[in-house]
Amino acid sequence: MELERDLIIGVLKHHGINACAGAGLAPGDLVTPLYRKLYKYAVEIHNAGNVVGLDSIQDRCSRNGGLNQGEERELLRLVNLDTDISVVDAARALKDKAERVRLAYKLQEIAGGLVKGAGLITSIDAVKAELDKRVARQIQSMTPEEADAEAISYYQKDTITTGFQRLDAMLAGGMRSGEMMVVGGRPGTGKSLFVLTLLAQAAAAGCKAAMISLEMSPASLQLRLVSRESQTPHTALRQNLSRLMNTERVKTAREKLSKLPLKYIDSSSIYQDITTEIEALSAVGNRIIGIDYVQLIHCKGFSGNRSAELTEITSGLKALARRLGICLILAAQLRRPHPQAKDRPPELDDLKDSGSIEQDGDVVLLLWEDSSFSDAASDTRFIRALIRKNRNGEALKYISYDFRAQFLDLRECPIGGRHD
Repeated sequence: MELERDLIIGVLKHHGINACAGAGLAPGDLVTPLYRKLYKYAVEIHNAGNVVGLDSIQDRCSRNGGLNQGEERELLRLVNLDTDISVVDAARALKDKAERVRLAYKLQEIAGGLVKGAGLITSIDAVKAELDKRVARQIQSMTPEEADAEAISYYQKDTITTGFQRLDAMLAGGMRSGEMMVVGGRPGTGKSLFVLTLLAQAAAAGCKAAMISLEMSPASLQLRLVSRESQTPHTALRQNLSRLMNTERVKTAREKLSKLPLKYIDSSSIYQDITTEIEALSAVGNRIIGIDYVQLIHCKGFSGNRSAELTEITSGLKALARRLGICLILAAQLRRPHPQAKDRPPELDDLKDSGSIEQDGDVVLLLWEDSSFSDAASDTRFIRALIRKNRNGEALKYISYDFRAQFLDLRECPIGGRHD
């Protein structure tokens, strides 16, 4: 009962309904009648596109006959309580408990049949079949033939190209709907530009894309792409914009970029606002959306610690990507390295503020500048994209990029080049 209470507190106060959806928690998985009713109403409110909170819950209760005096007191008590338990952890634990209870009832039913004379062998076969079914559902067990068919089906799904040949190969063809990629980097390593480049290249291939930036204006983002496309130094564009905009090279680049199905969203940093933006973008056909960057996002009204807040954010975004069938790319800040370890390639635990970022990402790329290959004379920096996590392909690999800083241009280095 306490776990159910903590879950409802998280749903009411910390906007944890997305995390519950990601865990597959249904109202029938809760035992306490009031909590089951409140969770059912929360799901209905969320599915209608509205914010789940005390006011919306009370309104839904009123429209469904209201609560009795004891239930109303309990609801108000919940709003004045708080919990340190992660909503996603509570949802997973309750889902697992509900499945075990259902299994126990099923086995009890089979045992009752044995007592009534169903026969020992028949009952044992029934128990085995039920256990096999439950285990198969939990671990997705399948025969080799079924696994081959599943793999073929998965890899034949419509992929979204990154525009980088080697990266697409590492991702078994490209990014996929329902997945979340994390692009991490320390300040100045180009994580924002990397995400923007992926979106622009996906858009160039015909995929509707959008960039939600919490740091830069749409004009700044567009100017970066104009610099890259026209091969005009970014600093020169900023300083002489009115003059250079009319040059043939820049005009051609602007015309080309204007035809891309790429949008820029100047969003607030509030998680609820961002999810509303994502749902609206998905509704008009955007299949890939970037967010720059995740540690700038905050949940409205959240009173827990920062790590718990980021857990709610990343698990909610992952669940949203799966529900909407879109690909999300999150830029993420890495911790500044210790001075004695500044040349060390970053690891997953360098992701700032929360381990949930690496946990919820299907793919995690960490950008690292290897200064030993950088060329100051040509203003070219050498960047490695370290693949630290890849659910559906190779991990612990890296891809090399030449970053021509003056043009904000990333070029993937060929296999077998001087950097490999």
